Amino acid sequence: MRKVHLIGALVGVLALVIAAVAVASPQFTQNATVKFTKKKANKSTGVSVKLRATDPGEPGGKPKAASRIVIKLAKGTRINNKASAQCNLNDEAVIAGNCPAKSLIGTGVAKANASPLIPTTTEDVKAYASKSGIVLLLSDNAADPAPGQTIVLRAKTTKKGVITVTVPELQPVPGVFVVLTDFSLKTKPKAKGKGKNKVNLITTPKKCTKKGWTHSVTFTYRDGSPKDVRKTKQACSK
Repeated sequence: MRKVHLIGALVGVLALVIAAVAVASPQFTQNATVKFTKKKANKSTGVSVKLRATDPGEPGGKPKAASRIVIKLAKGTRINNKASAQCNLNDEAVIAGNCPAKSLIGTGVAKANASPLIPTTTEDVKAYASKSGIVLLLSDNAADPAPGQTIVLRAKTTKKGVITVTVPELQPVPGVFVVLTDFSLKTKPKAKGKGKNKVNLITTPKKCTKKGWTHSVTFTYRDGSPKDVRKTKQACSK
């Protein structure tokens, strides 16, 4: 059976959901959790991202799609792309496995719904640092019998901790759209240099208050429905 594109997107980064333009049922739910892997203030850290969309009220349980996903890490977060080796290759070279090994910053898993073609399929996720942000390589999970195909997604980052993914619309077969239902990614701390010359890929905020840190994820949906914001509060230490 010919493999088809089954994932598109965050996330992130980067989150991501792809689907036909349709109004979701009242049973639609969108969950998002974002946390630093380190709780101390002003430290090099990785990031854990978990996104999930469900809609049991729709045929095949296929949820509506997000055309854009914006992750805002806690206020005071700093991102410096120069702190890691980078993969600044085109899609073909990334798919061929040519990204430098040291540019790998995280791994994860994603699931997609291509109903009625394929109800569920699983993809492996690899995240590489790049000059403008993060390169996401999504490839067919060998343990999943459902077919899949490798694709590349790109997330842009800012120095102040904002990660943005514009989600493409995938239609592997006329009339059948693909929806990412689950996405999880965990990056590891990355740093370059020593002493005063040391720079971190991601640095936690300098301050930690009793309220902790708050991260947010904003979903813009393809069907034109209102934006959806999900927030995660995280305890921290000085």
